[in-house]
Order: sequence, then C-alpha cells, then structure tokens
Amino acid sequence: MGQKFVTKVILLCIILLFFSIGCEQKYLSNPAFCAFVVADGESLNAEDLAKLDAGLISNEEYERLIRLRENSTLIACALSILKTKENSNF
Repeated sequence: MGQKFVTKVILLCIILLFFSIGCEQKYLSNPAFCAFVVADGESLNAEDLAKLDAGLISNEEYERLIRLRENSTLIACALSILKTKENSNF
C-alpha cells in the first residue's frame, strides 16, 4: 500500500507539471491538493491498522508504511503550498 501511495503522488505531480507547461497559472498555490493527500493518507493508515490488527502485516511493516506515507505527505503538501508568481509556469 505504501508504494502505491507514493506512486499516486508522483504520478499526480507529473500530470500537474505536464498540464502546467505552456499555460498561465491561475492560482498562486493549491492547498486543496494538500488536504486531499492528507485525507487519502489517513484512509490508507486506517486500512493498514486493520491489516495489522488482523495479523496480515507485521508491526515493523506497519511502522514503515506510516513513516513512508508521512514523508510523502509532507513533500506533497510542501510542493502544493509553494506560492508561484501569477502568469508563470513555476
């Protein structure tokens, strides 16, 4: 699950960059994306906790997934909240 989450975040960032090339920026930042990533991470954390309780994953694997997801969320939020100049690509 952790690698799928990171893959989703990276893919979404690439798609956003692809669509922003050659276009005017209409927004200075995108905090809604950060909120989406946090909410998605929390739902994945709940799924992993259920797997841990069911004995499907070890405690070490659960902790690794949580750390990976927290780091990915911090990076995604930092990138989404960065202010950009109006009418520029980056």
